[in-house]
Amino acid sequence: MTRKPKGPVGDPPPRLRQRPRADGTWRVWWEAEPAVRKLGFTSVDLPADAPLKAAREARKLNEAVDQARLTGSAPRSKRGPVCIEDVVEDFRRSVQWDQLAPKTRDSYGKGFRLIIVKWGDVPVGDFTKPMARTWYESLYREAGKWQAPALLRLLSILMAHAEVRGWRPENSNPCSRLGVTIPKGRDRVASWGEYDALQAAAVRVGLPSIGVLAALSMLAGQRETDCMAALRGDFSAQPVLWPGAQAAVDVWVWDLSRSKTGASGRIMLHADLAPMVAAILARPAPADARLVIEERMARPYDEDLFQSRWGEVRAAAMAGGTGPDGTVWAPCPTLATLQFRDLRRSFSVNAR
Repeated sequence: MTRKPKGPVGDPPPRLRQRPRADGTWRVWWEAEPAVRKLGFTSVDLPADAPLKAAREARKLNEAVDQARLTGSAPRSKRGPVCIEDVVEDFRRSVQWDQLAPKTRDSYGKGFRLIIVKWGDVPVGDFTKPMARTWYESLYREAGKWQAPALLRLLSILMAHAEVRGWRPENSNPCSRLGVTIPKGRDRVASWGEYDALQAAAVRVGLPSIGVLAALSMLAGQRETDCMAALRGDFSAQPVLWPGAQAAVDVWVWDLSRSKTGASGRIMLHADLAPMVAAILARPAPADARLVIEERMARPYDEDLFQSRWGEVRAAAMAGGTGPDGTVWAPCPTLATLQFRDLRRSFSVNAR
C-alpha cells in the first residue's frame, strides 16, 4: 500500500487541508465546511512555503469561527493579525523601498531575511520593547557590536512602517530608546605610501584599472559604486579663469550624480588623477561607455569582479615586488587592514 505523502504543515489544525499538485508543489488551504459557510466564512488559501504562518492563520480562523458561533457576528474581514513577515512584504511594495539605492535595497534585504527567521510569524502589534532589548543583547553577544544595532535599526524601520499602515499605535515603536551602544565608526586612513604601493601593484599584476578606481576614490573622494559607474562622457576639460590670472586654462572636471543620495555635483580632478582620465579618453569609445574597464575580461566592473581584483592588487602590494621598469617595491603589510572605502575617508582627511 502506498503511504500518503505528508504535507508541509506538520500536525495541522482543524480545517487545514493539504494536497499535492501534479507539479510536485502543495496546495494548503483552510476549508470552510457548509455549517461554517452559513456563518459567513469562505475557504482561504494558505502559504505552503511558510508552514508556521499557514498553521497560525488556520488557528486564527478557527478562533474566529468559535467567536462567531458564540456571538452570531460576521467574521472579521482580516484573516488574522499582521505579522512581521507581512510588514516586510508590504515595505518591499512601498514607495519608500522604491526610493532606496540598489545597494541599500540589497543590504536591507539581507537584514530582513534574518529578521524573518527570528520574528517572521510574530504579530507586529504584539512585539514589545523588552523583546527588542532582549534580542539586541543576544545579537550583541552572538553576532557582534556592529550587526546588533544594524538589525535593530532595520526592525525599527519595519515598526515605523507598521505605524503608518495602522498596524501599531502611533509613537509605539518598541525599538526606540533602548540604550543601544553605537560602536565608534571606522577611522582607517590610507597613507601616501600605501596608496603608492597600490598603484605600483596594479601595474605589476596587469590591472591598472584598479589603480584608476583607487585614484577616483582617494583623489576625488567618491564611493566605490560611483567610481565603477562613471561614464566617459561624465569627464571633460573646462576653461577656468583663476583669480588674478589673465587667461583661462582648461581643467578636467567630473560631473556626477551620486548613487546613494542622488545629489549632482562637479569635481575638479586632482593633478595626479587628471592624466589618468585623459589617457583613457584618448582611446576612442562612446561617451556612454564606462570609464574604467577590467583588462582581463574586457568588461565593466561589477561588485563581485571588483572585490576579486581589488583583493589581488592589495595582496600584491602587501607582498611587494619588482615593477616593469625594474623598480623594486618593498612589501607593504599594513594594507592588510585597508578597505577600499577607507580611500574615500582618506580624501576627506587630506582635504581638511
